[in-house]
Amino acid sequence: MDDDDLPELEPSAVAPSGPPVRDWRDERPPSPEKMILRSIFLRCPRCGQKGILHGYFKVPPPCPRCGVNFNPDGDAAVGWVIVNLGVTMTVFFVSAFLGLVITWPKVPWTGLTVFTIVLNGIVPFVLVPFSRTVWAAIFLLLHRMDGLMADPGF
Repeated sequence: MDDDDLPELEPSAVAPSGPPVRDWRDERPPSPEKMILRSIFLRCPRCGQKGILHGYFKVPPPCPRCGVNFNPDGDAAVGWVIVNLGVTMTVFFVSAFLGLVITWPKVPWTGLTVFTIVLNGIVPFVLVPFSRTVWAAIFLLLHRMDGLMADPGF
């Protein structure tokens, strides 16, 4: 089969890495809840593809099935860092509050402080892959109404 015999693909139907991918324009997009749940389970938020991560701290390549870009911010990495920081701070405040409520009136201030500081040091590293996929889902949801022509990186 020559290159001339191959069907023409729309630019949006080709993943940045080059292989042809499914054209998602005619299909009903998944619900926001489904996209967020897929991303929490480290799947592609658009198509649900498993195994999209190729290393804990490595930026995932675009989804091989639908072409979703997991690094829409480029080298800035602002979005997933904000998701990571938001969840980390939520975990910090909830754990500090629960520690305060549970141990009241004799609060072990030193122990509570050390625990929450250690928690703040560990949680961001644990959340790295989840933050990347959740940010990709949020980014897709934020740009859903822009249409494909204005959809940067997807």
